[in-house]
Amino acid sequence: MPFCPGCGAEILTTAELCPVCGTRIHNKPRSNLPRNAHGDLVTGEKSEFLAVILGFFIIGAGLMYAGRVGLGVLHLVLSILFCWTFLVPFALWIYGMLKGYELCKENNMLWIQYLEENR
Repeated sequence: MPFCPGCGAEILTTAELCPVCGTRIHNKPRSNLPRNAHGDLVTGEKSEFLAVILGFFIIGAGLMYAGRVGLGVLHLVLSILFCWTFLVPFALWIYGMLKGYELCKENNMLWIQYLEENR
């Protein structure tokens, strides 16, 4: 299903207006959506603050929210396996929060650029 260029909500392929925000849909194919450096589709904005908060409470959760689920799960598993060292989980915790913030920021920049190009 395609996504609304205004709010990122999923819409029907035949829709002319977004049912959520009312943006006129130009019925462009999904392949026109931007991709980030990892090749993932960018379909809307993500909160950098939320990525940091999630990563603060659960190691790897900010990465998962930012779209890097595999890396987030790896961080979580490694922090559990090496919990006795304290240094490894601490480093993964800090790195996960920073990387989650960075990935969300990149996602939002690509999304804004996409919206400006398709107005």
